[in-house]
Amino acid sequence: MIKKMYPALILIFTMVLLGYFGSGTAVWAADAWSYRSQLSEQEAALYDAMEANFQEGKPSFTYTFPTPQEFASTQEAQNQIREMSFRAYEAFYRDHPQIFWIEKSNITISPQGTQSGGKLQVTGTEVTVTFSSLTDLPAKEESLEAKVQQILKGAGSTDFDKVRAFHDYLTENCQYDEAAAATPKNYPLSYESYGALVYGNATCEGYSKAFKLLCDRAGIPCVIVGGDVNGEAHMWNYVQVDGEYYLVDATFDDPIGGSPRYDYFLKGKESTSEYKNQGSFTQNFDPKFTDPSLSQTDYELPDMTQKPVIEEESLELAESTGPCRISYSRAKNGNLSVEFTYASGTLDNGQLVPYGIVLKVVAFPNSGYELDEITVDMGGSTKTIEKRVSYLVVTSDCEVSAAFKKIA
Repeated sequence: MIKKMYPALILIFTMVLLGYFGSGTAVWAADAWSYRSQLSEQEAALYDAMEANFQEGKPSFTYTFPTPQEFASTQEAQNQIREMSFRAYEAFYRDHPQIFWIEKSNITISPQGTQSGGKLQVTGTEVTVTFSSLTDLPAKEESLEAKVQQILKGAGSTDFDKVRAFHDYLTENCQYDEAAAATPKNYPLSYESYGALVYGNATCEGYSKAFKLLCDRAGIPCVIVGGDVNGEAHMWNYVQVDGEYYLVDATFDDPIGGSPRYDYFLKGKESTSEYKNQGSFTQNFDPKFTDPSLSQTDYELPDMTQKPVIEEESLELAESTGPCRISYSRAKNGNLSVEFTYASGTLDNGQLVPYGIVLKVVAFPNSGYELDEITVDMGGSTKTIEKRVSYLVVTSDCEVSAAFKKIA
């Protein structure tokens, strides 16, 4: 849509992201590969402005060009600023798996400037995105980072050991979220690294973002790649080990119970012909990015039946924190369920669970009633939750209760 205003000119472009694809400052190795490196100087400056503002929780900001951009026509301005802005956004989106609070619905670019003598002089552009309505965002960021650091501690010393540990953690502790795949708007965090690492539920996008986030923190070059496999939309990773890039697909390797599989772990080009990269994660726009060149052959794996040795620090942590007891009360005018996030069935009242496990808390109001609040008392600290479905990271014995109120 183009809107003319005199004496100023404003152009508004909206980019809609595809639903099957899904973020603080990225931590890369000094020689890590990134999509930012494929941007022009002007695009990279806009990318940096996005990084500075979006990670601070600002849904919009105005970027001012160092020098006004002059165009011969509205069409020329539309084409060039649209391409520059969308390339910067898509590169930012691909490079930041830790920013999980940006909804994928749209981004609006509103260049601003003046029209004089048949020329357009654009001085800057307002960039607006939609943020998810998440509660306790700082606490969620802390939970995600704590989980990342916990995994890194037991990941081993070599890049291969770390990449295997990240792959194994996801295949052993995360399950594919069929409900989110069917109705993305109802489960936005299942498309993010947060859903995969904290909730233990994710789509392929969540798996691939979580894997990249872990590699980023470990200083291992890794990118998210999207496209299709045998005609089905999908996302996976390319990761660098011993100087070569290989394909890793933790989603397809998830055994859904049992031992980890390595059918899609550190694979080369010759054995992954069914994977078709798509040039863009966005609709009706091609950023013309290139992915790292994949090794022609698979990585030569050692004996994968032998599990890597876990560092002593991680063993001591597991022993010192021990199991936690979960107690909950069934409230009047409704019911309360405490469930595992990646296993079927509810917990018995007073059941012991492992330290650090993520549980799903669901309140069921009776007809004519609605949830008032869920109360969680953990380790002497009390927290109230107003959402009917919430998730709980268990760090000590806790008691969960729910209160319901009559609908007005």
